[in-house]
Amino acid sequence: MLSHKVLTRADLNDMGRYYAEAEDDYYTKELDASEWQGKGAERLGLEGEVDRARFQQLLAGQVKPGIEISRTSKRNDTKERIGIDLTFSAPKSVSIQALVGGDARLVKAHEEAVAATVAHAETLAQARVKTGGKAGVVDTGNLVVAKFRHETSREQDPQLHTHAVVMNLTRRGDGQWRALRNDNIIKSVSYLGAHYRAELAVRLTQLGYELRHGRDGMFELAHIDRKQLLAFSDRAAAIEAALAKKGIDRETATTAEKQAATMNTRPKKEAIDREALWQRWKDTAKEVGIQLDRPTAPHQAERPGIEADGKSGRQAAPREAAGPPGQPAARPRAPTGGRRGRG
Repeated sequence: MLSHKVLTRADLNDMGRYYAEAEDDYYTKELDASEWQGKGAERLGLEGEVDRARFQQLLAGQVKPGIEISRTSKRNDTKERIGIDLTFSAPKSVSIQALVGGDARLVKAHEEAVAATVAHAETLAQARVKTGGKAGVVDTGNLVVAKFRHETSREQDPQLHTHAVVMNLTRRGDGQWRALRNDNIIKSVSYLGAHYRAELAVRLTQLGYELRHGRDGMFELAHIDRKQLLAFSDRAAAIEAALAKKGIDRETATTAEKQAATMNTRPKKEAIDREALWQRWKDTAKEVGIQLDRPTAPHQAERPGIEADGKSGRQAAPREAAGPPGQPAARPRAPTGGRRGRG
């Protein structure tokens, strides 16, 4: 699932939470929890782990010494847009298998799917320009993105998700850094979510996992059923209650309605005893009968290169993600290897 939030200057003081949660990664310590991505980031020499001070500077529009982005609103206006938080959440069953079952390959698959989708979002980047006294828009094809991977929901359920914070800046073809015109990205959030799920589904089937598909391109790992998922879904229960108040449920709600319910039911995060929480997760998995040590069908485990076209007869292929207006449909691609998130 992909949700988004437009960040404003009023959010600047809350940006430390991205680091607090990423630095506290307990279950996937062997993997970097933050990372720069984007062609714009490359032009600024940003790579690897996200530096806290640089992150704050870029959100404030300070590209580099002597260069500060001029935005449309007043300098101290709390409503001034500083970026977009694109939050990519793995399916609940993937979070359980990765964080409770300890399969770090699923974390990598999630990260690769996020990186591929952010790279696609980058093709939608634009900036404003004046030509002959007339205002217009130009494609820039570059973004500066800071990614932070987190592992738990506010209800302390296992929830593998990544915040991709897109800075409100981009470099035009004339070399000038300008505020990002984010209209295309915002309008394409639903499409980008489908793109992420398609990318993730391909990688999961290549790892030997069987998928169970639902509506809107949603899916779960087939060996974890809905009843078992609910045992780890205090967050889902809150969302379903919000949907029920509107006379709908997960099956009948649109993607937009589910995203709205997700944002409207977010509680404040609390401090976590990670070791005790992990043990609680393990106990819950055992109680509801989730087979974390034997998640794949034997014939699939022996064929890690299985294609996602349903030839095995065991799973349906992920639906092709329909592109935004003027864009071709996105075809799921095979993993490209070890290079992660460099745009």
